[in-house]
Amino acid sequence: MDVDPTSEISYDDVIVMTRWMASEGFTPDEIAYAVEKPHKHLDYVHRAAAGLAPEQ
Repeated sequence: MDVDPTSEISYDDVIVMTRWMASEGFTPDEIAYAVEKPHKHLDYVHRAAAGLAPEQ
């Protein structure tokens, strides 16, 4: 999935991503890192918003 590195990330995006990561079995450390640096996890933001499963 191509991700635009200049995308704006909103608070709501981070909440959706966090809930998605928790439901998909990500570890607390993985979730914390994604919340700390959401710009490095735009693929997760987009997958969560689309309701897609994590890539294997």
